[in-house]
Amino acid sequence: MTEKKEKTASYTLTGLRDFLNKEFKGRKVNGKDFTVSDVQAYIKRGYLPRYLGSIDIVPFKLETVQGVKLYRLCLLYTSDAADD
Repeated sequence: MTEKKEKTASYTLTGLRDFLNKEFKGRKVNGKDFTVSDVQAYIKRGYLPRYLGSIDIVPFKLETVQGVKLYRLCLLYTSDAADD
């Protein structure tokens, strides 16, 4: 039986840019690397573009670290329950 699971990963602004450049190298529409401006636009929109999977981006702050903004990618995937 398959079930939907959620996997989250948290990044700073530049960390998210680096993640996108690593995971989606060459998949940006113009073929160039992702920039901080690209990531800021995705954060403002609240999700990555459809061609990158329409993954939600959720901003949050760490209570223990003052002034650090993190962004959480919420990845949904299906898994076979028998494999768990």
